[in-house]
Parts: sequence; C-alpha cells; structure tokens
Amino acid sequence: MRCRLLASLASLCAVATGRAQDFVPTAAVVAPPAAVALGHDRRLELVDGSLWLSGADGRRPVGCTAADGSGAVHALARHAHGTVFVAATRGWFALDAEHAVLDRMELRDGVPPGSPRGVGVDRAGRLWLCTDEAFGVVDPRFGFGRTFGAADGLPAAPFRGLELDAEGRVLLVARDGTFAYTPDQGPPPRRSDGQVPRVAVTASAAGEVELAVGVEGRGGVTLRQRRWHHHLLQAMPGQRLVGLRPGRHVVEVHAVDRDLRRAVVGIYDVRVPPPAAFDARVLPLLAGGGGLLLFLLAWWRPRPGLPARRRFALAMGNSALAMVCGLQLLAAWLGYGRSWPFVGFTMYTETWRQDDVLHKPRLVGLLADGTRVEGAAHEAGILQDGYWQMLAEVAHGDAAAHRALLQRWNAGRPAGLPRLAGFRLVDGRIRLSARGPVDVAPTVLVHHGAP
Repeated sequence: MRCRLLASLASLCAVATGRAQDFVPTAAVVAPPAAVALGHDRRLELVDGSLWLSGADGRRPVGCTAADGSGAVHALARHAHGTVFVAATRGWFALDAEHAVLDRMELRDGVPPGSPRGVGVDRAGRLWLCTDEAFGVVDPRFGFGRTFGAADGLPAAPFRGLELDAEGRVLLVARDGTFAYTPDQGPPPRRSDGQVPRVAVTASAAGEVELAVGVEGRGGVTLRQRRWHHHLLQAMPGQRLVGLRPGRHVVEVHAVDRDLRRAVVGIYDVRVPPPAAFDARVLPLLAGGGGLLLFLLAWWRPRPGLPARRRFALAMGNSALAMVCGLQLLAAWLGYGRSWPFVGFTMYTETWRQDDVLHKPRLVGLLADGTRVEGAAHEAGILQDGYWQMLAEVAHGDAAAHRALLQRWNAGRPAGLPRLAGFRLVDGRIRLSARGPVDVAPTVLVHHGAP
C-alpha cells in the first residue's frame, strides 16, 4: 500500500512540474493469454510451463530445435502475420502454423538481458519484452532492440510479466506493482536541421568515416547504418560508419529512438580506398615485379637440348599460369574474389556447423482470399546475382514501392492466372539441428495487401 501511495505522489509531482512520467502506476490486471490460434483449426496452449499444439488430430507437445530445449515457457504472443513469439527460460523462440516447432530467434544487439518472463506484440509489429531483470523492445524483422534503464524512468526489478492493452499501452508487472508505458509519444526521430542530405565522403583505409549528425528523438537517439542492397541495420559506434570494404558504397544512416521508430537522416556516397599495397600507382609495379620474378624462375630451370624459342615460350606460359593461380588465391584470401575470373573460394562453398541457420529470402504472393502463391522472381521483374541485391530495397521500401512491385508482378504473371492482391517478403530459415535440417518459422519482412 505504501509503495502505491509513493508512486501516486511521484506521478502528481511529475505533472505539477510539467515533466511527463513514462511509467505510470495502474490498477490494470495483467493476464497474458494462455492460448493463441495457430491456423484455422489448431491452437497453442500454455499449461504449467509446457506448450501444447491442439487440433483435429489430437494434442501433442510442441518440439524445439535447440539441443537443450526451451525450458519452461512463461508467455506467448501472436503477431498479426501469424508468427507466434515465445518467452521461455532458455531464450526467445518463434514458430508459426506451417512450422510448428520452437526455434530460437536470431537477435543481435539491444535485447534485454536476463531470463525471459513476458512478451507482447504491438500494432507496429514490435516485440515488447521483459526478463526478470530488464525491459525493452525489439524489431523482430532485423533483430535489434533497445533496453530501457533508470534514465527512462523504468520501475524497479524484478519483473514478472507484461501485456499490451487495447489502447496500445505496455502493462509491465514490476516489483512495486503494475506500470503502464505508452510508446510513440511525441514526434519521431529527426535530423535537427530538418534535412536529409546526400554527401560524398572518403573513408579511412579501415573502412570508417566520422560523421557529425545532429539528431533529436524521444529517450535519446542512436544511429544505425545500412548499405544499399543489404537489408540489415548495423549498429554504429557513436557517429562513425564502420565495416566498409574497399570500393564505393551508398550508405543510409537511420536515427532510432527509444521506441524503435526510425528515420533516415543522411545518405552517404562513401569511397573506401584500397590498402596502400593495392593502390593503382603501386599495384602495377608489384604485379609486374611478381610476373618478372616468376618468368626468371621458369627461365632458369635447366632444360638441356631445348631450343631458346621453345624455352622462352614455356617460361612465359608457366609464369602466366602461376600468376593467374596466385592472383586467384590472393583474391580469395583478401575477400575480393567474387567476380570472374578471380572468383576465389567463398563464392560456391560455405562452412556450416550444427545449430547454424541457412537463409533464403523469397517472395510469396497472396490472393484475395489469403491463399499463398510461391513467387517467381522473374514474374516480379527481379533479376539479381545475390538474394538481397534487389530484395533489400523492397524490405526497406515504402508503401508506394510495395504497390509498384505488386503491379509489376501481376503484369508479369502468365495469362489465365488469378491476379495477386498482396505479397509477403520473408527470410526463409532452415535450422541445422542435431537431428538434421529443420524448416522453421521464417522472418516476415514485408506484408503488403491481402490478409
């Protein structure tokens, strides 16, 4: 009772001083769902920490691709697109109607630490998470998040669960009671001068560029970078572009506020110079010197009775062959070997280990009744050497870009086939488990049009 009175007094003081309180004490009762629908005739049921799948064919426990299992399940929440997210003792998991097996989510930075306790999905598709010791929000499409702290007004841990109410508020059960947090208050993140410039810059040989971007946003703004034709948003240390390979790149800088609202605040044409040894003024000399050395080594090889002209031709041929093979090995080692003839060794081969995930993005067409049609990229006018080369721009495109893609796709479909009412862009996932490869719930990046 005393804690509730103190919380109420704090709320009144915040209002009196004109300072908004982010986490407001509430008497609302948090009762996360114990069951969710999974397709037309099946449902997931949470019973005493175990997850069960019920349907016309009976009731069975839900399996898990993790070798150590999921542990006790504490909460589950269903996304409007059908993916079910699960908070379990051993991590965050996902499944859907076509892939009714728990699979650990691939999350990157900003995820709340601790043992998961609660999960909720809002209308924007964000995951609101709490563990026994932390609270935060995650974008499940790109795997990054933001963990709240004392500076955000977060109530004291431990946390026991959360739920989203009909008003879109996050109801968090904390040590001192239940608190309501309302996301998306105030303007979204933005550049202080209101501009989104496109600037040409030159990076260091390490592929880094220091920026000076003035940004504003609720709860403090962080920056993330995305290289065109790549779909992931990479965390930036401060205001520095990092991890760029030699060559030319176009990089977007996104400002992200506490609630993961995003806005592009700059576009940079970045030139990353090659290492000094591969400078255009140095490389020809090195290549020429290497070729001459190989020729001399081949020429000095004893060849009794061989005419000089024949000996010269053999030396030239052997040195040229050795140089081409050497350049291929060098290109593969340096990571530049992805264009013919210097293809390197990583273009066709990869190394995989147990529990790795194989990714394959794909387009799925949607008819007006929701029926799914596996897409053919050529029908949508997408031809690429690499999955994300064009699909990444679809993943980050706006509604107008999505409509344009749907129109191209319908225009490219053979006559007599029904027109598509929408589409999905998903990142398909295959988990290499101890029992073999398992198709698991894909990551839905875009859902446009039909249900």
